[in-house]
Amino acid sequence: MARAATGVGVGWTEARVEDARFVLREEHHRPALERLLRLARETFHYDLSDLQLRDVDGFLRLLGFATERDGGDIVGLAFEDKLVPEIEDVFDALAPYLEAGSYVRMHGGTNARWRYDFDGNVCHRRDEPPDYWKGR
Repeated sequence: MARAATGVGVGWTEARVEDARFVLREEHHRPALERLLRLARETFHYDLSDLQLRDVDGFLRLLGFATERDGGDIVGLAFEDKLVPEIEDVFDALAPYLEAGSYVRMHGGTNARWRYDFDGNVCHRRDEPPDYWKGR
């Protein structure tokens, strides 16, 4: 998202994924995971080596996301929990590995709605019209 990494943030927002087309092809899994582990170590100051994460799915699970698979490819995301601000750093790190046209549309507990769009290189965040939060 053309911004500096925030590091460890404070706070969270209740949110859910409304809709997503989040495509990470199998051949990009290893470099994407290596980049996420480097982000965790160098920016967030978390040593995740003891978790022995083997895939991007496992890293995203740490943040409360469930992945949808089609064969070896990740093709979707699900989430309904407390969203930490570091997710934007994670999406920035994944952006070069995600298929262009991927997106994640979020809905927050404050009625806010926003979308992350991936162009094959960069993640762009944009606000969408608010809508009533119906809760879980």
